[in-house]
Amino acid sequence: MTAPGTGRRQPSRTDWVLLLLPYLLLPASSAFAALSGDISTSEVPRTVVTGLALIAWHTYWTLTNQQWLAQALAPMAVYYLGLLAGCAVLLQVSIDYLVLYLVSYALAFVVLPGVWAYAGLGLAAVVPLIVPGPMNVTGSNVAITLGGVALAAAIGWSIRRLEAETAARQVALAELADAHVDLKRALADNMDLQDRLVAEARESGVTAERARIAADIHDTLAAALTGIVSQLEAVDAHAPADERVRARVQVSMDLARDALREARHSIHALRPAVLERHSLPGALSALVAELERTGSLPAAFHLVGDLPALSDATEDTLVRIAREALTNIRRHAGATRVHVTLSGLGDQVALDVVDDGAGFDRDQLPPGGHGLDLMLERARHLGGTLDIQTRPGGGTTITASLPGPPPAEGSDG
Repeated sequence: MTAPGTGRRQPSRTDWVLLLLPYLLLPASSAFAALSGDISTSEVPRTVVTGLALIAWHTYWTLTNQQWLAQALAPMAVYYLGLLAGCAVLLQVSIDYLVLYLVSYALAFVVLPGVWAYAGLGLAAVVPLIVPGPMNVTGSNVAITLGGVALAAAIGWSIRRLEAETAARQVALAELADAHVDLKRALADNMDLQDRLVAEARESGVTAERARIAADIHDTLAAALTGIVSQLEAVDAHAPADERVRARVQVSMDLARDALREARHSIHALRPAVLERHSLPGALSALVAELERTGSLPAAFHLVGDLPALSDATEDTLVRIAREALTNIRRHAGATRVHVTLSGLGDQVALDVVDDGAGFDRDQLPPGGHGLDLMLERARHLGGTLDIQTRPGGGTTITASLPGPPPAEGSDG
């Protein structure tokens, strides 16, 4: 009858049936007692007063204060003692009130918590035998009482066990439902993460391939065309005064210069997309804004000093280093704040990416871990340096320092 739970107790349907039985059995028992002639005229006032008091007592302690049912021992013990006293008084009037009294057996499991229900049941069995009335202490009455108590105890224990198992199943089902919701949410998050990783991998692959092609064009085709133009200029300077020869040399130089311009245009078109829309500071600011939007991570961009003249290759490298560093922060750092600073240092430029995340031990990283080797190689390729300051739990600072226009910039046009 007592379903486990917390807070205000909600009686079960079985509890309600037992709690409402006194309202039905009291008038029914009174009617049978009156018809059988057990209630004398002198006993009518006592019977009526006791019956009304019993109903009021039962209503106040159980229906009005349902939160006490099988939860609060003290008030429920007071109620149960009063219930037994009232039923015992009525039982002295007529044996017809025995059915009402037997309801107290079941009510012990509705109102008394834990093992106290069995103590209440034992007390209910003893009261009719010790109170003067129709239930005198005889062998048959004792046997009937003991049998009734045993049966009531078995039924009460079974119902409590059933309700406990039902409550446990409900809790398990609720936990299963919560786990199902969590699993669906985790699957959705995983799918979203997978889509983002695929998109990032695709973008990273495209960016890397564009950079490779641009580097190949710059290092081979553009360099070769620059050499051809230089040779043709030398030939033109020392060519004989034959107009036809000089004209052919001039046409060859024009064709080579046109091809060189097209190669440089292709290199420019293969730059990171963000540099096609922004200057270098604007591109870095856009990367920081993208981190805030996609990673829900507070980040800020700072520009310090005047930047020297930078080649496209230098700007490309700084953007790629910044992108790689910010990607690592979003994936691994667990940071709460990120600062990206671009500083002009005379004929050099420095990029600082600082986070307050978990940091790491560089000695424990696998080869190529976190793209650090790639960033270092990019910086060294342009004659720069890459410095990494980090420790576990202490955040990370990545500083890339690159010179202004590389020496080869002027020679290859």
